[in-house]
Amino acid sequence: MTMKLAIMGCGGHGREMAQMAERMRKSGADLETLGFIDDNPDLHGRDLCGLPVLGGKDFIRQYPEVRVICAIGKPRARRAAVAELARLGARFATLIDPSVSLPAEAVIGEGSMVCAGTVMTTNIRLGRHVIVNLSCTLSHDADLADFATLACGVHLSGNVTVREGAELGVGVNVIPGVTLGEWSMSGAGAAVIRDVPPGATVVGVPARIIKEQP
Repeated sequence: MTMKLAIMGCGGHGREMAQMAERMRKSGADLETLGFIDDNPDLHGRDLCGLPVLGGKDFIRQYPEVRVICAIGKPRARRAAVAELARLGARFATLIDPSVSLPAEAVIGEGSMVCAGTVMTTNIRLGRHVIVNLSCTLSHDADLADFATLACGVHLSGNVTVREGAELGVGVNVIPGVTLGEWSMSGAGAAVIRDVPPGATVVGVPARIIKEQP
């Protein structure tokens, strides 16, 4: 049966997910992208990337058979939107670009998005509603919890753990065995060589803490 897909969020990541879904369809995935959902009423009825903005989250009540991908980039906002969608009865899709190098034993949680050019090796685990953006590398035994968010060009060495909601900016590199704490932020270009505490922000080469959890 054809999976009917609605994309939550009309921002940049949402539009990228529309493109990715189309690449998946052209590569043989049995899916149809119906359009976007967004709570901004000014967008309702508009056309983006050749797809309509179908309405707000209440669209899910009317069409419970539709699968949703929550394409909101910031992890806390994505978690809040997912919770509200779930209360409305939403079921979630998982999107993996056809170009991704994905081991057969990888575990990918529902609602997660793995973008073009990403390479995963062995024993990889992604939780729910994770974003792995363009051209990332996940080496052996990488473990990404729910709502973890990797921007473009992030490289995780072996045995790296990314806790719930942790965010890694563009081009972050992480050495083997490091843990990035819950809801931490590693700034663009950082070289992370030691564990990052929960809620902390780190930047630089090597990465240093500039903000700690209150």
